[in-house]
Amino acid sequence: MKFFSFFCIAIIVLLLSCKTRQVAPKNYLDNITDTSINGVIELPEPMIQKNDLLSIKVYSASIDPAVDLPYNLPEQASGGAGAGTSGFLVDANGNIEYPRLGTLHAEGLTKLQLAELIKGRLEGERQLTR
Repeated sequence: MKFFSFFCIAIIVLLLSCKTRQVAPKNYLDNITDTSINGVIELPEPMIQKNDLLSIKVYSASIDPAVDLPYNLPEQASGGAGAGTSGFLVDANGNIEYPRLGTLHAEGLTKLQLAELIKGRLEGERQLTR
C-alpha cells in the first residue's frame, strides 16, 4: 500500500512539474540592429568622464631626456581603493591639470581625441620655444 501511494504521488508530481516551452514573439528581436562584423560586436569608444583616472605618457624621438621628462608624472601610488595607480584625475569640471600645458578639458572626449589635443598643444609649445 505504501508503495502504491508513493508511486501515485511521484506520478502526480512528475506530471505537474512539466511545463511546455514558451516561444518568444516574432517581433522580440526586431528592434535590435546588427552591429557585428564577422561575429565581432563593435562597441562605441568610451568617453572620458568626471572622476576618471587617466594614465598619460608622452614619448619623443629626442635623445635628450630633458625634452620628455617634464611632461610625465613620476610613478607613485595614490592612496585609497586605487592603491598602486597614478595618473591625472578628471575633476568636477571635466578638466585635468597637465604639466607645462596647463588645464585641458577632457570630459566627453575619447582617448584618441585627448591624445590629439595633447599632441596639438605640445606642437604649439615646441614651436613657441624655438
